[in-house]
Amino acid sequence: MSVAVASQLRTAAWYGDLPLDLDLPENWDVTWHWPQFAPPLSNREIVEALDHPTDQLPIRDLCRGKHKPLIIVDDLNRPTPCSRVLPYIFGAFKAAAIEEQYITILVATGTHAAPGIEAVMRKLGESARRSRIVLHDHRAEAHRAGTTSHGTPVFVNPEVLKSDFIVGIGGVYPNHTAGFGGGTKLALGVLATESIRRLHFAHESAGWARGGVGSTFRKDLDEIASLLKLDTIISLQVNAEREVIRVDCGNARAYFPDAVRFAKKIFSAPAPHAADVVIANTYPGDTSLLFAKMKGFSPFEYSAPEATCVALASCPEGIGHHGLFRHHLVSPKRHRVEHVFRRAAAGGLRHTAAALLRRVQPERRPGQAHDNGTAAANQAAGTSRFPILVYRTGQHATQLSPEYPGIEVRTSWNSVVETIAQRYGQRRIKTAIYPCSVLQYINPEVVAHT
Repeated sequence: MSVAVASQLRTAAWYGDLPLDLDLPENWDVTWHWPQFAPPLSNREIVEALDHPTDQLPIRDLCRGKHKPLIIVDDLNRPTPCSRVLPYIFGAFKAAAIEEQYITILVATGTHAAPGIEAVMRKLGESARRSRIVLHDHRAEAHRAGTTSHGTPVFVNPEVLKSDFIVGIGGVYPNHTAGFGGGTKLALGVLATESIRRLHFAHESAGWARGGVGSTFRKDLDEIASLLKLDTIISLQVNAEREVIRVDCGNARAYFPDAVRFAKKIFSAPAPHAADVVIANTYPGDTSLLFAKMKGFSPFEYSAPEATCVALASCPEGIGHHGLFRHHLVSPKRHRVEHVFRRAAAGGLRHTAAALLRRVQPERRPGQAHDNGTAAANQAAGTSRFPILVYRTGQHATQLSPEYPGIEVRTSWNSVVETIAQRYGQRRIKTAIYPCSVLQYINPEVVAHT
């Protein structure tokens, strides 16, 4: 028998944002690892935050006398609800007598695939329909804005250098390369391939949600933002239902460390440790399988060797695309080899030696130091003897293969439940559920809250 659970899970970010209820068998002992509570902000509270930026005047004062403003927004692989703050910016521009036809919105796709315009409008909202909207293409014409002290050549979308006032809208989310994305990392999304490649491979990765605030990667980004005159950035943070729970505005270099501390407090979660089944809901980052894996599978890194790992992901855009990590999903070994050689080209001998050393050592999970004895030895040998099960929610026009290396894609929740029943029988099954894994980071020292 199973029990229908009104779980408050959601799925299909930007493509419906639908509620997702799961029928959980009665013999599953379920622990829910929800983020800590933070109330959604009202429109008045958002305006109040925008009216009091950090280390800057409000946007309505900064844009006076300007004529060709540019708004840079992060793309659909980030859950930032730009529609909550764009009306405020448009109002500031109107008060400064800036005509609508001179306002451009540049979607910072980086090396990701360009989304359809209607999908973009779901993120921007109706107020943006009168603006000129440009999707960044990292392979297209780019203009040089300079070189950072770290040696990064800054080739940028021409729209950036045409403008006389720039404001950015992004979010603060866990990230592998930077520790946390957001802040001046928004500038990366409007650069050309050469600049983006250099940024990714010339710096050591911070690790998923492992800091990175003072890293060379972050310092390089700060310099790039300054070269581009991206001095005013609005950073939003959202909850498991993609509601805004925090707004920072102004000088991102000043407010970003505190924004990261807030994210780590709200979204830290305990490791699944001895759970038999670990379920990660990759909303609100489930636009594609590639990004669901890159950003939402982190709880599996801490699961027991024999655990069954299940990801929930709608993947309305199908497999997804990342220009730098195109083999990450379909050929992990090839991806690792390419990563080493790209590090060699960008970072020289020291980075190459470090990367090669990591490749020849047994793989360790981030939480392994907290285990001991046989469990640690088993984890070093591999991630799991079972493939990760991806339950693809909803119905979609885009197709996915039923299998990828280490992954099986299922379109039926009953199929997932039956597979788990075959593995464990009718005994009590310890189950850990992470309701918004792309926002969460695992801290084994955190006390579980359900």
